[in-house]
Amino acid sequence: MNGGVPFAELARLAAASKDPAFALPVTTGPGTKQRAGLVYRDVPLVTIQNTWSIPDVRGALYAHLTGVFYASGMLCDSMLGDDRVTATLNSRAAGWLGRETRSRPANDSAAAKECHDAWMAWWPRLTGDSAIRETFDYGTLMGFGHDQLIWDTSQRGLDYAPRLRPWHPVYTYYDWTLRRFMAIGQDATIPITPGDGKWVEYAPYGSYRGWIRGAIRPCAEPWLLRHYGFRDMARFGEVHGNPTRVGYVPMVGDPVERAAFEQALAALGADAAMMIPRGVDLNDGLGYDYKLVEATSKAWEVHPAQIDRCDMAIVLALLMVNLTTQVEGGSYGAAKVQMDVRSQGSQLDNATWRRTIYEQIARPFAYLNFGDADLAPTTWWDVTGTSEYADNSRQFQAVGTAIQAMKQGGVGFKNTATAHVWISETFGLSNFPELELVEPAGAMPVEGEAEPDGDEPKLELTPSDIAIVVTVDEARASVGLPPIGGVDGALTVAAYKAKYATVVADAAAADAGATEPTDPAAALAPPDEGDPEDDPEDGDDDVEDDG
Repeated sequence: MNGGVPFAELARLAAASKDPAFALPVTTGPGTKQRAGLVYRDVPLVTIQNTWSIPDVRGALYAHLTGVFYASGMLCDSMLGDDRVTATLNSRAAGWLGRETRSRPANDSAAAKECHDAWMAWWPRLTGDSAIRETFDYGTLMGFGHDQLIWDTSQRGLDYAPRLRPWHPVYTYYDWTLRRFMAIGQDATIPITPGDGKWVEYAPYGSYRGWIRGAIRPCAEPWLLRHYGFRDMARFGEVHGNPTRVGYVPMVGDPVERAAFEQALAALGADAAMMIPRGVDLNDGLGYDYKLVEATSKAWEVHPAQIDRCDMAIVLALLMVNLTTQVEGGSYGAAKVQMDVRSQGSQLDNATWRRTIYEQIARPFAYLNFGDADLAPTTWWDVTGTSEYADNSRQFQAVGTAIQAMKQGGVGFKNTATAHVWISETFGLSNFPELELVEPAGAMPVEGEAEPDGDEPKLELTPSDIAIVVTVDEARASVGLPPIGGVDGALTVAAYKAKYATVVADAAAADAGATEPTDPAAALAPPDEGDPEDDPEDGDDDVEDDG
């Protein structure tokens, strides 16, 4: 085996030595109550560094890569004072912290519901301060963020009420032997064990070497160059922003006059007027003159371009997309893609915090107050975008239309449970409810099915409504007349009257002087329906000869 150790033997040795690098994650259990009574005192952070050079920044990043976060923690605090960095972090945090909170019990038992109610009653006080936001900002930049769980035992109705106290990354380092973050406190150096009921670790990229992917690495140098750009632009403005005053005096002029002219030129303000003596000939060199010399080059353009490029780099690293106002060409499609990416980023942040809160806060809460960690509720923020709701609505409408078309075509689902799974997975409707196939309203009963029992609600129709839905043959049958058949018999009464409106009007005018009542169904007869004896082609013409 070339001197190697078999994996099974290595696993046995690791288990026997209880190497923390290979130990299972700590879960909420009997030791949680004992740890809940501890409070670790952090070291007050009174040291700052607000002046950074390129070697300083690179040195801080080198130490950061090795798991030493003192210098990078200082750098992170300095970067949080930058307007572009803090505005972008605000935008990212608002994408999920600004949404409504959702939660659900662990199961349908009474104990789970009781635990859920107690949790949600305390939730506003748990999240009401800045702890989660501060942990999120450091977690985004540094790649990790830690909080000490302080359990308040003085609250009415709760034995243990959790509070979060952030632990600054300056007083944190990574122990490669223990495979743990270590918190440097006033009294001791404490291993940070997420899930033990005492510590909360927000590590969006994982605990082991997750800090390598912290945004401080791609943001640090653009942040520094951005400030250099502002500094250089200010210096350029000092030199080239105001024109230079140039005065001309005669070479053999009076020294007193020259001194007076120099003093007047130096004292010029924003609104000044001068009387300057000139010679007889403007070019004889005997007079005085004054003009402004302005910079005409475009060298200043490099500074805004440098600042804009650094802004873009910072925004891309923190927000995953550039600003919608920076989309070239005003493309609606490109802006929509950006908003989709931002929405997905918010969903990722929400999913990370959902897991962190459940495993490291809610489970200890359920164990300490209700004796069972599995009663812990799940809590998250509703980060579903309005466009996603609209897409779901369109998908739901398409599914309903498809089911209706299948039903009318005589096709149905053999198994509604299978159809439910298929619709949920194929059309992206993850929460699609269970199906129940029913007959559509107004459908004719299928042969073999029971007739309606008469308790169904009846629809009241006006005569105008009846004329729209009843055919001519149906109307004739209702008064005892035979059907006329053909296309006219299948027309509705309203359509028939519209087709023969002129004929009906002439018949009504002709019958205006009739002494006998008109047959109420006579208007429904076709125009050529009448007495065969009156047919002009039968040779029996009753019309008088004018001759």
